[in-house]
Amino acid sequence: MESGIVISRNGTPVARLLPIQADIASRIGISKGEFEVPEDIDANNARVAALFLGSR
Repeated sequence: MESGIVISRNGTPVARLLPIQADIASRIGISKGEFEVPEDIDANNARVAALFLGSR
């Protein structure tokens, strides 16, 4: 196993980069075919954005 890289700022560790574990990478797409995305999934994007951003 690789240990990764530690990023420091003024001698204090602030981040650690680690290799992706194989079992995590294999989960991508695990639910493919389990549900259907409706054709109009984006129909309410403007309304949802207004709810988050408020009336402008």
